[in-house]
Amino acid sequence: MSEELPSADVRAWANERLGVDGTFHECTRRLAEARSWAVRVDGAPVGWLKWHRQPDKAAREARAYGVWLAGMRDVSAEFLGTCPVGRGWMLTRHVPGVPLDAMEMTDPERRAAYRTLGRTLARLHAVRADVPEDPVPLHEALRVRGQAWSDRGRGAGGFVGLDAVSACLEAPWPTTLSRVPCHRDVQLHNVIGRRAEGRLITVLIDFGQARPDVWMVDFVKLFQLPSALVPGAMEACLEGYGRKMDAVERRTFDRLRVLHGLGTWTWAISHGDYGVARSARRVMSDALSVIR
Repeated sequence: MSEELPSADVRAWANERLGVDGTFHECTRRLAEARSWAVRVDGAPVGWLKWHRQPDKAAREARAYGVWLAGMRDVSAEFLGTCPVGRGWMLTRHVPGVPLDAMEMTDPERRAAYRTLGRTLARLHAVRADVPEDPVPLHEALRVRGQAWSDRGRGAGGFVGLDAVSACLEAPWPTTLSRVPCHRDVQLHNVIGRRAEGRLITVLIDFGQARPDVWMVDFVKLFQLPSALVPGAMEACLEGYGRKMDAVERRTFDRLRVLHGLGTWTWAISHGDYGVARSARRVMSDALSVIR
């Protein structure tokens, strides 16, 4: 990864919005689609500057922070705007705490964290979406999405079992599914936790993939391999969410796990990340074993 800094104009804009004279330090995750810089003053982070390579993701994240999360400031980062100097730049204020995947917790504390996160997701999903309803019904959009990833998987070389994966994804989806505002990349590294007054506060960050989708999609990456998590994690999250999955929803959730696994496998193969590809195969296999 190159170490170049954002342009002087972008840095000046970010410092002006933050009200500081900060320094910029790249913190981009390996193979991430967007690049990120911590803005620091005396070594302490005060803000996060992000550049999206894909402008539509910058627009999604700006919409999520500026509209969907307007009434959820206690559980989201403070959005400071998009940069007028260049496309794709956005700024948020630093959220104190650490990502949940790096936070030391006992098993009961971890279940409590999932419960708190479930409450946050319920609030997000209850927000009225500000975008026009997609003309393609969700059940049809999911079928088309599955078919597209199946084709891409075959184009990437395929694997033993891809036909079963494709059959799972291209079968009809429930017609009762509806769209709600979704984060679509809920993983522990995108949830910042901190303890305050004897309780754990969780804050969602990184809304670059946000768009209206089926509510269960925000549980897929968290629980892509439920057996690998602390016992009761998914149940605690759903308890906080205030909902249990019925049989149809659980089957839909497991099919979404298959879809996520296939998309991840295809992405990993194209980037030469064979460890991630193997993990994605395990996700697909686990989900298919439940569906069958």
